[in-house]
Amino acid sequence: MNQNELICAGVNELYQDKQLQIQSGILPSLCMFELTEDMLELIEAKQKLLVEHDLAEVTLRTTSAKWYFQLTERFHHEVDTYIHIRSDSISFSGKQKPFKTTHFSTPTILLSSINKNATTLHPIQLEKLAKPYAKSLINKIQSLHDECNDTSDLYWELDAVFESVKSLDDKVTNNLSFKCDLALLNINDESNRLSSRQQELELEIEHLLIRLVKQVFGITKGDWISHVSPVTSEVSRLRYDDSHYYKGSLTILGVGITKAGVLGKREQVIHIDLLPNS
Repeated sequence: MNQNELICAGVNELYQDKQLQIQSGILPSLCMFELTEDMLELIEAKQKLLVEHDLAEVTLRTTSAKWYFQLTERFHHEVDTYIHIRSDSISFSGKQKPFKTTHFSTPTILLSSINKNATTLHPIQLEKLAKPYAKSLINKIQSLHDECNDTSDLYWELDAVFESVKSLDDKVTNNLSFKCDLALLNINDESNRLSSRQQELELEIEHLLIRLVKQVFGITKGDWISHVSPVTSEVSRLRYDDSHYYKGSLTILGVGITKAGVLGKREQVIHIDLLPNS
């Protein structure tokens, strides 16, 4: 990568304060930064924190971005600047006096669109699933998946009971007893608890999947990956955009990579059996 190559991004105002509208005319018009090896190493290190601690974003103060102001036709260096690192993207934000919080930002910048290393194909090495750490994660994911299914089944069973009793109450001439109303209320409360628990389980499974793909296979969202099916020997190539788990199978989804080595238009999937002996 050319170390002198600058990346230029536009700037958006985060909010408008009517008392400070006079400041809107001196907002920066461009943000420029260089994607150096040091920045890539920083991003990689903070992405590991995202996975390890189930974080959505890591924000750091930085001097790696410069803000260009069209009004003065120069860069201003008194801007407080922050870099926001996510699993597949970064952005920069800034603030100037009299603002006490950030009030302008770049759009979200996909790492795969600027990082040449992101287009390197990362092969999925299935033998890494035999490591104790991988097995521990897989067992945890499967356990949560089973609990999630049981919770979902119970939720729908309670929902059927609730609807049956409610329908009966609507059909009879006399309203059912107060105890019936109380039972309906209790069923509704339990259904809400089960629904909330199911959402918690689904989110925890999602976090563990990200950890599994990152710490076992060494890939993050936006990476270009390749996979050889152990059954058919078919080679799949795609950009990793999302992943799902169902009954022992990991599904990785993303836009396919053509034979010419560019992103295609069709979504492709890779299925990996995480519990081959079950």
